[in-house]
Amino acid sequence: MSKRFTNLTYLTGYVLTAEVALTLVISTVCFALGIVMSAWQFPVAFACAGLLAFPIAKLHENSLALFVASLLTSGFLIILSILVAGLFYDVSYDGQAYHQETLIQLRNGWNPFYEKLSDSVNQSLYINHYAKAGEFVAASIYVLMGSIESGKAVNLIMLLAAFCLTSSTLSRVVTIGVVKTTVVSAFICLSPICVNQLLTYYVDGLIASSFVCLFCCFALIVVAPNRYNLVLLGLVQLIMGNIKFSSLVYCVLFGGIFLVWLFFFNRRQLLAVFNTFAVAAIFTVFLVGFNPYVINTTKYGHPLYPVMGAKKADIFTYNYPKGFEHKGAFDKFFSSLFAHTSNPTLTNGGKVELKIPFTFNRADIVNAPKVDPRIGGLGPLFSGILLVSFILLFIYIGKRGLDRNALFVLYWGVCLMLSAILLPESWWARYIPQLWLLPSLILLLYEAQPFKSARLPAIVLYVAMLINISFSATNFAWNFLISKVVDYQMDTLAESPKPVIVQWGSAAANRIRFQERGITYSEENLDGKSTENIIRSDSKFLLPETQRPLKEKPIWVVWGEKFVTAEK
Repeated sequence: MSKRFTNLTYLTGYVLTAEVALTLVISTVCFALGIVMSAWQFPVAFACAGLLAFPIAKLHENSLALFVASLLTSGFLIILSILVAGLFYDVSYDGQAYHQETLIQLRNGWNPFYEKLSDSVNQSLYINHYAKAGEFVAASIYVLMGSIESGKAVNLIMLLAAFCLTSSTLSRVVTIGVVKTTVVSAFICLSPICVNQLLTYYVDGLIASSFVCLFCCFALIVVAPNRYNLVLLGLVQLIMGNIKFSSLVYCVLFGGIFLVWLFFFNRRQLLAVFNTFAVAAIFTVFLVGFNPYVINTTKYGHPLYPVMGAKKADIFTYNYPKGFEHKGAFDKFFSSLFAHTSNPTLTNGGKVELKIPFTFNRADIVNAPKVDPRIGGLGPLFSGILLVSFILLFIYIGKRGLDRNALFVLYWGVCLMLSAILLPESWWARYIPQLWLLPSLILLLYEAQPFKSARLPAIVLYVAMLINISFSATNFAWNFLISKVVDYQMDTLAESPKPVIVQWGSAAANRIRFQERGITYSEENLDGKSTENIIRSDSKFLLPETQRPLKEKPIWVVWGEKFVTAEK
């Protein structure tokens, strides 16, 4: 891979990451000053990201052309992300329940630093007290573009940032050629969690992309120690520490793991990295994370309220599969890992069904692209992928011994595995996105020094990971068809000569679809009445008697209606 392309992908990834982080900083500084979410914040963040990139371009090539190319590329990718996000509806439960409601409240002038939303706001407990990095950036895009679906672009932007940084980092640490660098980079970034949630407001895929960026920062600091990579590390920490409570814990945990590794293998960088973590932690918790961490601590006694603390809310019990209520964390983790991909809960009566690795059935194929499969959530083939990667590791050690590369992979591999296993709810895949990185790490170990006796398991890994990701990628076709059905429904309602009578239920954010389409409505209690549901939600409505459906249904709508009732 050429040096110019390596530098371009690095700088593009840098700008994309800085865009997200600086949007967070600008918006939260504005909140502190009493300024609400505004349309200028996202573009200004891009300008500031460009200012960060300029001296980096000079460092690498002293080239104005590289700087301009990186800005044009990152700008194009951001615009593309916004346009793509706007084409699809978020029809997930959490997206319609509280993520979009958060964006609506921010766009309407809510200042989370000084105001608490009343209980009358749908899902106000979670909106008030959960971490909101994804929502802050998404809201800045929403305010700028005027379309609530456009805010999902934050997921695409961070995925592209992760891919650019990964491909650039791999080209610096291993020599495996352009094709393999691109393929392995895609495998690393396109975890089922990320792919399944890319077109929704769920934030676990955002954490998965941030994890990739974090590990790229670790590698870059080792191979190219300079202040710009330290700044990049701080920016990633700023983002990751505010996406979700669990991502803050992971940020601290893996930061500590990296410091321990530096202590034994690279002490020259130890102090600089420690100082970076310390400064970034202050901004992460006390500025960007003022809401929720500071507010939760001072007013509710715990920074992670309502998940932890004296008044914590139980959000897991009703999500347990049948039989998981009294199992230990270790047992639940391995039961989920070696089971068919499914979505059982206590309420739907589904069961966890164990399987032989690399086998799959119709249920696996149906459940793999769902937004949040609770069991086997890293894909139908992941248990086999993990086992084959261990075999590849053992073959490598048997052939090469415990060389420096093997020790590096063993250290980080064990840390990744333990960080997943020791989490009490590690059975639920979206809480352990880091586990997806382990097979790719071992695959890179082999590719750095390939040998004939390990070729077969390496090929199996490549094929299995491709198929596993492909199962999840069918989500895009599903969402495309459902979005066409939603469009048809909204077009039908827009033709109504009178206000549409609605009851929003748990998906009150759907009112924005009506407002963006100019559909007038009035709210009433419709319990017991014959109603229709807004696609993929419990919001329901009555059409005026004079209303008739649109005469022609496009073929996409006809196909999409076959999938509307499928569990997602």
